[in-house]
Amino acid sequence: MLILLSAGIYAMSSVEHFDNLSGKLWIAVLSVQAVPYIATLLTLLISIAPNYGKKSKLLAEELDE
Repeated sequence: MLILLSAGIYAMSSVEHFDNLSGKLWIAVLSVQAVPYIATLLTLLISIAPNYGKKSKLLAEELDE
């Protein structure tokens, strides 16, 4: 969904007909709708970041034994 919203924002901003107030409003609406998906992605990345380094070290130690 985030990728589709981003593609829609990019497509609308690159078309000349969306340069008016109505087009800018649509771009703003799509941007607001993308915020929860961005927050979800960032939360996911933050939650797995501490475990990412530990698992690779644990796996390396298990392979050494």
